Amino acid sequence: MPLRSLAHTWRYISYLCYFFGTLCTLLVIALLLRISFYIACKAPPLTALSFLPVRHTPLLFLCLLGIMAAAIAFWQTGAAYRQKYDALSQQRTYR
Repeated sequence: MPLRSLAHTWRYISYLCYFFGTLCTLLVIALLLRISFYIACKAPPLTALSFLPVRHTPLLFLCLLGIMAAAIAFWQTGAAYRQKYDALSQQRTYR
């Protein structure tokens, strides 16, 4: 695989990881804003999660933690591929 094609692949993967990391981050922020809004309105506990049956409420918090972990993983992976792309671009310019 030529260096140019490999560099574009790494850049594409880094942008894709950043995109999914941003989506996960926005989803977590939206969920936390929903919960904080209901807390600010002095609603009964867990009213923000009233769309779920009571037995599924703890799962939402686990999902929230999972989405946070996925966002961090996507951002870190995107940064790693971006560093590879930058290193390959530097190598290509010096040749």
